[in-house]
Amino acid sequence: MFTKSEKSLKFRLSIQPWLNDLQSTALQLTLEANSAEDLLKSTLLSIYRNFDPLDSPENFRKHSFEVLFDTFNSSNNTISDTLDDIKPQDLSEFYLYNKIDESNDLRRQPTENVIRTLVPDEIDNIINNLPGYMRLVMFLKDVQDFSYEEIAHLTRTSVERVVAGICLGRKLLQRHLWSNFEKDNRASA
Repeated sequence: MFTKSEKSLKFRLSIQPWLNDLQSTALQLTLEANSAEDLLKSTLLSIYRNFDPLDSPENFRKHSFEVLFDTFNSSNNTISDTLDDIKPQDLSEFYLYNKIDESNDLRRQPTENVIRTLVPDEIDNIINNLPGYMRLVMFLKDVQDFSYEEIAHLTRTSVERVVAGICLGRKLLQRHLWSNFEKDNRASA
């Protein structure tokens, strides 16, 4: 049997590697720093209450994210899901690359040079303005490195819906990047 201080220490050691990931995911869910902090506090309290120092650490990360999503959902929060409103036929697979190839001014530059001109803050801003579900599943896949199956479990949707959300989100990202790139080039011309 562990004492309260031993349990607390074991918990802190177990949660520490995942704390930043949980915090950034809470912010993606709530889109507001104070709400994210409240969500994270409630999540950590819930995880701690059910924490068994003898449990295997392998599933601790997955369990922590499950509790985060359960806590978020239990507060009657929702993530906007606009997948049905977007027509995939309007978004080609390589939209950004095709636009670069079509541009007379850019044909003389390698595609990689054009892509390097994109500012990371601009990309972050575009991603943060994507519809909620797309933004979240892209974040969970590309930043948190969850599998499609794990994302489906966390978001309580099908794997197909997760894949569709990521695919459409990436296509929208390309469209917005090109639009911003064109605006910047017109402004500097």
